Amino acid sequence: MIGRTASARNLEVEGVRVSLPTTGLLEDYEQLIGPARRRFVGSSAVLALQSRADAQFLHAFLLHFCSLGARMTEPVEDWIRQASAKCAALGLAAMSRFLAAHAHAEAGHHLMMIEDVRALAELWNRQYRPAVDADALLSQTASPGVVRYCKVHNDNLMGATPYAQIAIEYEIEMLPLRFGEAFVARCVELLGPDILSCLSFVTSHIRLDVAHTKSNAWAMAEVSKIPGSLPVLAAAGSAILDAYAEYLADCVALAERSSHNARSLAIPVHTPVLDWHVCPPPAEQGHLSEDDLPVWLKEVRALRGLVLFDHGARPHFKGDDGEFSDDDPIDLYAHHILAYHGATLIGCSRVYHLTDGSPCLAEALLGEQPFSTMLRTLGVRRENAVEIGRWIVHPAYRAGGRPAMRLAAGAAALALRLGDGSLAERGIVVCSAGTREGQDLMLRRIGLINATGLEPIACERYRDRLRVLCCVDPDKLDRRFRLLMDQMTETLRLKEA
Repeated sequence: MIGRTASARNLEVEGVRVSLPTTGLLEDYEQLIGPARRRFVGSSAVLALQSRADAQFLHAFLLHFCSLGARMTEPVEDWIRQASAKCAALGLAAMSRFLAAHAHAEAGHHLMMIEDVRALAELWNRQYRPAVDADALLSQTASPGVVRYCKVHNDNLMGATPYAQIAIEYEIEMLPLRFGEAFVARCVELLGPDILSCLSFVTSHIRLDVAHTKSNAWAMAEVSKIPGSLPVLAAAGSAILDAYAEYLADCVALAERSSHNARSLAIPVHTPVLDWHVCPPPAEQGHLSEDDLPVWLKEVRALRGLVLFDHGARPHFKGDDGEFSDDDPIDLYAHHILAYHGATLIGCSRVYHLTDGSPCLAEALLGEQPFSTMLRTLGVRRENAVEIGRWIVHPAYRAGGRPAMRLAAGAAALALRLGDGSLAERGIVVCSAGTREGQDLMLRRIGLINATGLEPIACERYRDRLRVLCCVDPDKLDRRFRLLMDQMTETLRLKEA
């Protein structure tokens, strides 16, 4: 069996095809672990999370998922370090080094869950009674599933096969890849896009565990070469999946109790009446310099600067004079969609047709040649490419996500009318979306796809990693989003343009 040839197993993650190198031995492991994975998929908690459309229940679930989860996540670094030391004592040097590096990568991850608990509690207390106490949640007694999860790790460390820790990590870190994106999309659907700021642990691990799973697959292939290791690895992987399913079931039971006893504060959600405008490129109106800007564009740049400044997270968006601003020369050559509440600009988005040759943000991120290669791979001419960007909503108007989604739908509707008039003529819309707060997940939810498998790109200006997404076929966008595009086409009077 050790002499089998290597093969590859592919997994689709956030639109990226992740190639996991395997050997025949690892394929044998996949067969052994199959029943446990099927049990997990069919577990009561997973089915409940997939079927229930109760926002109050889901919010309560998240509170317990993060508060109990913090207790399970905090000792992970130590568990892995102990396994590394025990592997070194057995002469498994490569496995020891791998686990030591993995332990370092897991340091402090429980702190994200703790912060998420506090953010979720604050959001809950604005909407429901009785109020919840984040500290009380974090100090609650460990549930049976949490105890079982910890026991699986400790039993492994006490045994003679510490290398089975690799199977434990392999199965747990595969879960965000298999279920994370759909779960986050469900949260956004029921709780609104503001919930993303309360899900730092989940959203970060959807991204982090892509890389982890690749390295875990290599380690699994290596450790499976140890004679007699396959049943040990499968037993450890099965035990941890069963424990995690019980932990989720505990969270579901606690959430059912909490949501059943809670009452809404019944504060009416005020949906402001907004005025919508499409502004053509200033250069077409004779505004050809930064010194000769229309008033509306100055308002746009001030709003963008305020939001991007983010209480000092990106200090360069606030000038020495105390004014917020996001200056970009592309603004002169782009259409803008604006949303006003009375006389106040509360949202904007930019639609830039690449006809004049100036690089868009995606091209600046990727580089001229890689961007051209991307277009060529997709079979699109540059003159048919449109970039949607600078999608900004004032924080006070983000509740429920309505202005944000209407801005996105309006920008998409306008983009389809630029260039040769339609994506049906082989055009493309590209967007560069941040991953830190899950904007990329929101756009994937409405049907955008990752541009030719490109990984997120670090961008210091925005203190984020940006993912280039695209849409080539509007018929593949979410049906509800397409209906919203039709509504915004009427609202913006695009058919008359």
